[in-house]
This record gives sequence, C-alpha cells and structure tokens, in this order.
Amino acid sequence: MKNYVAKGIELISTIYVPMAMLVAALSSSILLFLASSVYLPASVQVIIVLGASSIFVSGNILSVSLQGIRKTKIFLISSSVALLSNFILSILLIPKPDDRCLNRIRIYIGCIFLCDVLLRKEV
Repeated sequence: MKNYVAKGIELISTIYVPMAMLVAALSSSILLFLASSVYLPASVQVIIVLGASSIFVSGNILSVSLQGIRKTKIFLISSSVALLSNFILSILLIPKPDDRCLNRIRIYIGCIFLCDVLLRKEV
C-alpha cells in the first residue's frame, strides 16, 4: 500500500505542480486574455491559490489511502480544516461585489428559483 501511495503522490506532484506554477506565472496574461484588464489585480489571488494547492496536492492521495485503511476520523478532521481554511481565504481574497453585480446575482438566483418551480410543477 505504501508503494502505491508513494507512486501516486510522485505522479500527481510531477504533473500538477509544474502546471500550477506555469499558470501562476502566466496568470496576468491568462486573465487579460480570458477577461479584461479590470481583472488584472486578481492575478495575485490566482498565484496564492495555485501556490497553496501545489503545496497540499499530495493530500488528495493521502486522504483516499486513509479511507482505504478505514481511518475516516483523520480524513474527516482534515476535510473540516480544509473547508474552514477555504472559507477564511475566500473571505479574505474575494473582493466585495458592487451594487450592479449584486443585482445581477439576485436576478440570476430569481431565474433559477423560477425555473426550479416551473420544472417541479406537474403538467
């Protein structure tokens, strides 16, 4: 089992880490290509997220192996810590939307709710 886990971590690290570092290095160009110059300040957040995920990428392999040997308590604790850290980083890194954006979000949620109600209604 240890050999499979080690090979899995080695494989995922060999593929994911260089790709994440490449995307982090080119984040300004990617954001400019996909969006506009308004989003260029977000390249710092992209670099932070990809850098952190590169550090913890082996956790995915380890969590699956822990589930395989029935150590689910450790997996549950690590998943809870990851969820909490994701929530905190989202609050810290995602800028607050302006009123126009909030109105669009409200309209979008309203459309989803209306579609849900119409689709659940029996014809």
